[in-house]
Amino acid sequence: MSSPRKLASSRANGAKSHGPASPAGKQASAFNALAHGLTARTVVLASESTAEYQAQLREYLDHFRPQTKPESDLVHQLAAAHWRVARYASVESGLLEQRMERYEERLHDYADMPAHHRLAMAFDALAGAQTPAANNQ
Repeated sequence: MSSPRKLASSRANGAKSHGPASPAGKQASAFNALAHGLTARTVVLASESTAEYQAQLREYLDHFRPQTKPESDLVHQLAAAHWRVARYASVESGLLEQRMERYEERLHDYADMPAHHRLAMAFDALAGAQTPAANNQ
């Protein structure tokens, strides 16, 4: 439990803050509540196309034609989940390709391995396996 003096000091310091003042600071603080993964509040990241997401959302709304708020909420959630799953598929393939390229540079017999073995090695390393290949990251 904090002392009354410490509590008073914390309150006084907190009262001095009025949040970010610059446009860049305000934009950065807008992402404070951004969680990663499927529970993120922000669907479209700064590096992604808002126009593409809006077009996809319109397609979902046109297809399902929600009539009530719960239906509309579900369609919005479906579009957002689809967007995020597509993002993660892209992240996954990018990570695996990067790891396979690293192995190709380091292992002289790597090119002779079957493709599914190269993929398995990359997956194994990304999953944290302690194999000799994974230790040569």
